[in-house]
Amino acid sequence: MKKYFVVISMVVILISGLVLAQKKSNVSLESRWKAVEQLAEKELPESALKEVDEILAQAQKEKNSAQIIKAMVYKMRFNMEKEPDKAPELIRELEDYMKKVTDPTEKALLSSMTTELYAQHYKNNQWQINRRTDVVGLVPEDMNE
Repeated sequence: MKKYFVVISMVVILISGLVLAQKKSNVSLESRWKAVEQLAEKELPESALKEVDEILAQAQKEKNSAQIIKAMVYKMRFNMEKEPDKAPELIRELEDYMKKVTDPTEKALLSSMTTELYAQHYKNNQWQINRRTDVVGLVPEDMNE
């Protein structure tokens, strides 16, 4: 009798765990975006960034490029608020994603976003950049060089 009870309880625990995992992964993106907006209004960028990272992972899993781009924009926003010096890393991440995209409209949008980030980075670091000596024949990998 104890064997049956243990087996049945294990099956019930396993099934309930699977059901809960399914419910968590099926949280709609719309409700997640509302949570991000609420966190942004409360000025909690780190919490909002964590939620955006989860949205990004879900959108990548679902191959939803519109949501991926939106999540990347929000990720840049919260990262730039938290650490403005992360611009080169964010630009590199955006360029890497742009290489994977095949839709010309998405590619154009990502290119425009990348250009805007470059311009913002230049504006924020204009004095340092203009004081550098010119580099001839070599394009450094690091944007800060």
